[in-house]
Amino acid sequence: ALEQLEQTLEVREIDGSWLGPTAEARQTFTTRLAEHQAAQRGFRPIREPLVIYFSMPGVVDRNGTPCLLPPGASAYESNQWLPIDWVLEQIAAATPPQRAKLLVLDSNQHLICWPMGIAYNTFVERLEQVLAGSTVENLAVMTAAGKGESSWSAPELGGTPFGQFLRLGLAGAADQSAADSDGEVWLEELADYVRREVDQWAQACRGVRQTPWLWKSDAQLDFFVTHALSDSALAEQREQLASGPASA
Repeated sequence: ALEQLEQTLEVREIDGSWLGPTAEARQTFTTRLAEHQAAQRGFRPIREPLVIYFSMPGVVDRNGTPCLLPPGASAYESNQWLPIDWVLEQIAAATPPQRAKLLVLDSNQHLICWPMGIAYNTFVERLEQVLAGSTVENLAVMTAAGKGESSWSAPELGGTPFGQFLRLGLAGAADQSAADSDGEVWLEELADYVRREVDQWAQACRGVRQTPWLWKSDAQLDFFVTHALSDSALAEQREQLASGPASA
């Protein structure tokens, strides 16, 4: 669905198999990050942020390390998981400190999962601890849900409400709902919009709270993310979401 935003964003999809449990898959992710940065010669760090979106379950290993469960990995073999601190290391190594970076994690699918031995998933709590010790500059991390919450799936939306409202927010809905609608989507505008819309949807359609969480390396950090689509293009995006499943 994010490919529909290529009028304003350069979207590079990484095939799921590249993020599998093998060393080769990890190296591919690292290589793609480096290739992307190399192609950004002369970029303006304030106007050209790096946005990385993961849609993978978030889990915690026996050492309390928050990880992502990639496609093809065993839910019972933690050595096949992607530790968040490893992901942060790759981002830091591939991008200059002054470049704005937004890591989006649609990763709160399982708050409780008895088959995996999860009585309570502490992914967000452990993530916060890792981020508190991170030295990556100009970094923001957004999760699909907060502590003690699940990221709901929504067949009626063709995905997750978090993913769909993130798409609409990037398309320009976040700018339209802001006090200073100026045709640009900024980090705080995006976070406020996604948090409000996802929580309203969760309460109305599932009877629970789901409040996406935003962490920033600096409390004052706010940066340009993308330009808004035209009003007509944004209207088409809204209609697509309202009229039925937005994707197969």
